[in-house]
Amino acid sequence: MYNSCKINLLGADMQILLETTNWGEYKTPNHTYYVDGTSLVAYIKSGETKPFYFKQPIKNFDKRGRTFKVLKK
Repeated sequence: MYNSCKINLLGADMQILLETTNWGEYKTPNHTYYVDGTSLVAYIKSGETKPFYFKQPIKNFDKRGRTFKVLKK
């Protein structure tokens, strides 16, 4: 499911986060995020298994107002 070779190359601060946010009445899907420190490196869309890696990490990934379960540290 996860490409562990790429994960190991990205750094010691890499985390895989499964979003568990309850969006209430809204039907917003929760995705899985690959975060290195505060940078979003990749994500897996809800219902898919293959991660999408960004060419350049997105800096300052904001987790405020959302909940996550750590799948891998």
